Amino acid sequence: MKAMMWILGVIVIAYGAVLAGLYVGQRGLMYHPAAGAPQPPSVVGVPEMTVLRIPSHDGLTLRAWWAPPAGTGRPVLLYFHGNAGDLDDRAGRARFFLDRGYGLLLMSYRYNGGSGGSPGESALIADGHAAADWLAAEHGIGADRIVLYGESLGSGIASALAAEGRGRTLIVEGGFDSAANVAQGHYPYVPAKWLIKDRFDSAGRLAKAHGVAKLFVHGARDRIIPLARARALHEAAAGPKRLEIQAEGGHSDLYDHGMGALVAAFLEAHYPTPSPDDR
Repeated sequence: MKAMMWILGVIVIAYGAVLAGLYVGQRGLMYHPAAGAPQPPSVVGVPEMTVLRIPSHDGLTLRAWWAPPAGTGRPVLLYFHGNAGDLDDRAGRARFFLDRGYGLLLMSYRYNGGSGGSPGESALIADGHAAADWLAAEHGIGADRIVLYGESLGSGIASALAAEGRGRTLIVEGGFDSAANVAQGHYPYVPAKWLIKDRFDSAGRLAKAHGVAKLFVHGARDRIIPLARARALHEAAAGPKRLEIQAEGGHSDLYDHGMGALVAAFLEAHYPTPSPDDR
């Protein structure tokens, strides 16, 4: 009996140590800082983009790449990327939007690019607001001309801004209903959804984002954020909304499976290309 109790005690202690390790180290699992500064835009095929430093509300400077729209009144994509990599890893996406005449503000995160900040949900969302504020202050671009774009983790930031009226439309690539539910799926044997600090409750936020047109695109073969999480997000979100599932798509290859055409059609529907006489 004593041996059994001893074994049980060891198991309980070990399980507690695992929980403590996950709780303390969770942001290291969630956010993956890039190694060093990104390559400049001219090296990665988007020479028209300018490197900026946008001030955050808590005194940091956030790295961003910027290119204005090709014509008066054209919209600007405010793009929030995934948890890994940096701006240069999104050069292909940038090229896609610039070739179609859209403006683009591509934001890095406070834990990238030497900004010196620490990651966290409230801080990253505040940084998103700082980017929208910069567009308004420097270029007079308000919510009616802003397309909020969230890729993976960035969808949590874009969704938060959409719920607060910072954009007219929202595009979610490989998104989720909440980071807590994603964490629970990855760690089913621990109460991950109760331990997570940065919950990114996008479903709850988008339920309040009435009137913001939403396009959700997800890969049926996504093993990082399962399709069920995208379905739950779409179901919870207020309309108008649309979910497109890429049958052969994974997590980060959706543009290889037709997402570009979906995005182009969505943008054209909401921001029609002006005729030559209107330009």
